[in-house]
Formats: sequence, structure tokens, C-alpha cells
Amino acid sequence: MCAQTLANRVDILERKVESLEQLPERIGSLELQISQFREEVRVEFSAVRTEMKTLGGELRAGRRGPKR
Repeated sequence: MCAQTLANRVDILERKVESLEQLPERIGSLELQISQFREEVRVEFSAVRTEMKTLGGELRAGRRGPKR
């Protein structure tokens, strides 16, 4: 194994720490994206349920046949 100089090891550690310091901001951004995604999915599922309910009613009415 190659022996690294102290300066090289400190440089590596500094880069790792800088990367770790960015994590809270990145996680906060990810939390916001997940929250927005959940809201979009909720709205879309609600729309699909409403549309399915409407189509189901139309199908049931169609099976009864025309009113005389």
C-alpha cells in the first residue's frame, strides 16, 4: 500500500467534509420534491377515481337499456 503524505490525506478529508456539508441542503430539496410529488399523485388519483365513478355510472345506465 502506498503511504500518503499528510497533506494529501488532509486534502482528501477536506473534500469529503465539503461534500458532507452540502447534504442538509440537498436533503431539504429532496423533501420538498417528495412533498410536491405526493400532492400531485393525490390529485391525479382523485381525478381518476372521479372519472371511474362517472364511467361506472354511465355503464350501469347503459346496461339498463333505454327508458321507455
